[in-house]
Formats: sequence, structure tokens, C-alpha cells
Amino acid sequence: MVGSSYQAKCFLGISLDGVTPETNDIVRGKGSFDKTMHNLKIMSEKGVRFTITFTVNKHNQHELEEIVPLALQLKAKSLNINFIEESGRALDNKTLYRDEILNIPEVKKKIKTLQEKYPLKIEITDNHGLASTEEDIKKIRDKKDNIICSAAFSVLALDSSLTAYPCIYGMNRREKRIPGC
Repeated sequence: MVGSSYQAKCFLGISLDGVTPETNDIVRGKGSFDKTMHNLKIMSEKGVRFTITFTVNKHNQHELEEIVPLALQLKAKSLNINFIEESGRALDNKTLYRDEILNIPEVKKKIKTLQEKYPLKIEITDNHGLASTEEDIKKIRDKKDNIICSAAFSVLALDSSLTAYPCIYGMNRREKRIPGC
């Protein structure tokens, strides 16, 4: 479990892409929902500061209304909502992010409604928001193999087994994990 020294210094970013195993595990892998929920409940009880990142795809977009109350129940400090991109596990299932299946403008309207309705900090996040220069934004648009993020300055990412990574864009890349965490 995360030690008390991390509680004061780190703000953990946890990916939860559904409010049920059926929707979350499509992208995150079989069994990841149950593991993640177990770990989120422990972190909540221990007072660990964390944010939930919900990546919208065609299978979970209908759960936007349900993820916010769940984040509040788990005592998340915020909810980051982003849109699935052509990277990681999504490369194996291109139907998750095709524009004709995922209506991003409509989803953004729903998010705005949720921001007004709930007392939780809800933000739309994406690679472009993490880029600090026009050159970085161009690299992202050109789909270069870059990891551009807050890289352990403000968020530490954990997978469902509590393996730590400097950011969500290094998840499940063994060479990017943080030794000893």
C-alpha cells in the first residue's frame, strides 16, 4: 500500500473507465474493475489523495452520469475525463474511438452539465492539455511516440495492481514503472 510519506507528497491518478466490470474491463483488462475498486476503497479509507481518470469510449459514454456520484462516494479529489486516443490498449480495438461511434461534441455538453450539477472538480483532459509548447502539441498531432505529461510532478499513476508509473502515458510499459513503488 502507499506509504504515509506519499500521502503528503503525491496526488494519485487512477484510471476507472466504467462503473461496472463489463464496461471498465473492455479497455483495462479482465478483473481490473474489481481490483481498482478494492484499491480505491482502501485509499479512500486511508485518506490518500487521488483523482479518477475516466476515458470516454463508445462502450462507457452512457455511464458519464454514473461516474460522478461514484467518484464522490469514493472521496476522489477530482474527476478527469478524457477521450480515448490511438494508443495503448485502444490500438487493439479501433472501434473504441472512431468518430462516427463516439460523438465528442455531445459528450462535452454532458460533461458541462455534470460540472454545473456536482460539487466535484470535473475537468476535460487530454494530451493537448498536458503539452506545454506548440512544438509538443505538433508532436502529439503527428502521433510521434512521445510521452508528454506531468510525469510525477503532480500526478502519479497506478495500475490495478498498484504498480506506480510517472504518468498515465507510461502505463503498462515495464521500462516506465517507478522502481520500489
